[in-house]
Amino acid sequence: MTEGDFRGKPMVLFFGYANCESICTVALPLMGAALNALGDSGDAITPVMITVDPEHDTPEYLARAMARYHPRMVGLTGTPAALAEARQAFQVQVVQVAEDPVGEPIYAHGGFIYLIDAGGNVVSVLPPILSPDRMAELMRRHLLQEQAPQG
Repeated sequence: MTEGDFRGKPMVLFFGYANCESICTVALPLMGAALNALGDSGDAITPVMITVDPEHDTPEYLARAMARYHPRMVGLTGTPAALAEARQAFQVQVVQVAEDPVGEPIYAHGGFIYLIDAGGNVVSVLPPILSPDRMAELMRRHLLQEQAPQG
């Protein structure tokens, strides 16, 4: 997938990794719950997580892991250069800070959720501390406004 695959579609975007036991376990379920709170209108928004751990987050692994948070959640990985470019575009820093007891990396990484409109513009940056209803309200306002019926 490339940026072009999302052109014309609003997105809610987060940078994280599938085995994250910290901020990802807050942000990803929040994104899914907010989409569910939008009902059918939420179908217009694509939820995306871009991995910060491409060594472990294979496409197959991401597909299984993201399904836990929302059936339409897309997990993206890529080459180190492509992922670095994506992180740079959103000013996301990633640092391996430790290893867990079985030797898997633990990363400190950006924690914001980005709302990106159908034109590819970041229209809001949200902390993952909102309620699902508040996040849904902001998604509706910033991402679905151009799709609202005129009248």
